[in-house]
Amino acid sequence: MSAIYFVIIGFSKEFQKSREIANSILEAFIIFLKSSKNSTRALAPISLIISFFLLIARDLPFLQLFQFRITYVCLVYSVFVIIGMAYEVIKKDGTMNNALLTTTLTIILGILQTTRFFIAIFISLIITIPLSIKGFSILTSFLISLPISLSAMGGFAINDYYDFKRDYLNKPYRAIPSGKLSRETVLWLGIVLLISSFILSIFLSKTFFQFALYIFTFLGVVFYNYIVKRYAISKTIFAASLCVTPLLLVIQFLDNSAIIYLLPLSGLLYITGRELLMDALDIKGDRNSGIITLPILLGEKKTVSLAFFAQFFSILILSPILVFSNSLLLYVVYSLLVLHLLITFFLWDNSNKIYQSLLIKTMWLQFILSISFLLI
Repeated sequence: MSAIYFVIIGFSKEFQKSREIANSILEAFIIFLKSSKNSTRALAPISLIISFFLLIARDLPFLQLFQFRITYVCLVYSVFVIIGMAYEVIKKDGTMNNALLTTTLTIILGILQTTRFFIAIFISLIITIPLSIKGFSILTSFLISLPISLSAMGGFAINDYYDFKRDYLNKPYRAIPSGKLSRETVLWLGIVLLISSFILSIFLSKTFFQFALYIFTFLGVVFYNYIVKRYAISKTIFAASLCVTPLLLVIQFLDNSAIIYLLPLSGLLYITGRELLMDALDIKGDRNSGIITLPILLGEKKTVSLAFFAQFFSILILSPILVFSNSLLLYVVYSLLVLHLLITFFLWDNSNKIYQSLLIKTMWLQFILSISFLLI
């Protein structure tokens, strides 16, 4: 049903009707909370973000430029939800005996999982949305974001290759533990994506700074998987640094005041907090794999407290942006950041591992959405 909602909304000229959008948000939220199917659970949060975009696009004139692009995003989401639902039916009920179809769906889902395809899309949107609004063509904006997105996807795949033992314990639904892809396939997929990123970096770079950011991301994901990830706090900060690279790339193209440079610092602290929560969640698997993380050194409770403090401070240092802006949208986005942090903080101790993982996923989506609007 969620897929049907978004097909209808994606192709209908009347998708601005708030009642239809509200219904899709409600259904997606129910799926997000109750679904036991990993593929659907993983995709459902995307619908929440898309629905939010659709809801506000009606009232914000500068977003009218993106309505046709949002339609395509809805279509992509719907297609992958349908693929995920078909895969679950085939796997559980055996209602379709076509081995080729089953294998194809399994491989597609495995690639989407191991490359974190939708996270890569949102990383791309951090770059494409602000640049498009500032006058760059959509194609140009997308090409600027492509090397970083490919590096991220390749890095995720390489990470799955090295973390397969830990994932058997912490994340058995991922591509390798679930049997969707072999370790060798995941490794070669990561290598191909990273090589593609490097080649595109050479051809697409217009300035030395742009090329340096591309190479930093490329080398960063390689060193992270081979060396850095085994060393406690350096792993966390390094991973957060890679996540804010898109912000630095966007800022060099924007004619903004110096205060906008608070965003990368804020993003660094916010993602550092998220990475610390991830480490706290994965403490058992990290200990069994011999990976030294901050929760192992300090304890889980102290690490969680440090994580939320980092995120609170990341939001606090954005307050000067509000002082120098008269935009109601910025006040709304800032309020949502604070509200989301408070809700996550109070829910964390009362949630099991599954819902703590979902809370962490919402942090990632909240970060990308908020930063995109603040850059505008």
